[in-house]
Amino acid sequence: MEYLSEEDLNGLRLVNTKYDQTRSRIADIAIASYQLNRQLEGIITERNDFNQKLSFKYGEDSIVNLETGEIKKKQNGEDKHIPAGQ
Repeated sequence: MEYLSEEDLNGLRLVNTKYDQTRSRIADIAIASYQLNRQLEGIITERNDFNQKLSFKYGEDSIVNLETGEIKKKQNGEDKHIPAGQ
């Protein structure tokens, strides 16, 4: 019966170990990607619900400046500024 040399056997084992580790990392990444996509779906739903709440409160034609909180309303193609808090 013929056997691999010690060097070849060690090389084959090393390559197989690298293969298994890489395949395992790919599986971990796929699982993480799935989990992040599910999380993103939840955030999108939360954002849509919040936007709907704001549309009901301030009007569907409202545009909010996220830095200042200022609300703009479009009227007849023009922007009308509404200070935040009103």
